[in-house]
Amino acid sequence: MNIGIYPKYIQIQICEDNMFLNKILENAKRYFSHTHKLSNTLLILDDKRKVKKEYFLNWVYHLQECKSEIRVVDLFKFSLLPIRIKILRQNSIAHCIRIPVEVLSPSRIRLKIPAKDLRVKRAILGLFQRFICDITEDEVLLNSNAKGFWEEFMILIQERIVGNLLLSFDFKRRQKHLTRQELHLESEYLLLDSQIGDDFEAVRKRYIRLVRQYHPDNVFGENADLVQCYQQKFLLIRNAFETIRASLAKA
Repeated sequence: MNIGIYPKYIQIQICEDNMFLNKILENAKRYFSHTHKLSNTLLILDDKRKVKKEYFLNWVYHLQECKSEIRVVDLFKFSLLPIRIKILRQNSIAHCIRIPVEVLSPSRIRLKIPAKDLRVKRAILGLFQRFICDITEDEVLLNSNAKGFWEEFMILIQERIVGNLLLSFDFKRRQKHLTRQELHLESEYLLLDSQIGDDFEAVRKRYIRLVRQYHPDNVFGENADLVQCYQQKFLLIRNAFETIRASLAKA
């Protein structure tokens, strides 16, 4: 059993022989009035039941067999989304697909797609549609300057199943077997176009360059969306630098 966050819903994925399946479906139908059953899927569409949905998600999250790399507090941030309970048949096998991820610049992220695999490409486009700025046959470029990019991106790149595909996102610079705290720190380094282990003085210089580039004064008088985007990126850059500096001070 697994819980994941997708662009349009939160998904609880569970095998049909799981001991908790009946209880989960029973509670979903008991606590929510707007549920819709499709063959192997139950949709919870109550968009105004945020507290009840958080209670339900918290209960599922802490079940013994539930596995998720996402923190429960991050689930709560998306609790206004519909909840999708997907039931997997015993013969439904997930094929693991490795998706290399590379930071090209402070504003561009590249996802490499296995050549001519249209299933994987459709899955990637569905997950990251809000942030796509260019598409070729075997890669997708994401705009990391887009509003809310980094908050959603670091959640979306957790291992997730789409159909019968298990997408495993692999940063070229990513170290394996990181704790959640280390993953968070890694994301802060990525914001500064850096990686864990870089010389602090080099990181500081990149920080100064980025904080000047994205200072809100640079877009004073421009449209509100652009100003908000710069303000958000500026704060993320500052917070990332403070987090990195604090982590080095503890070392």
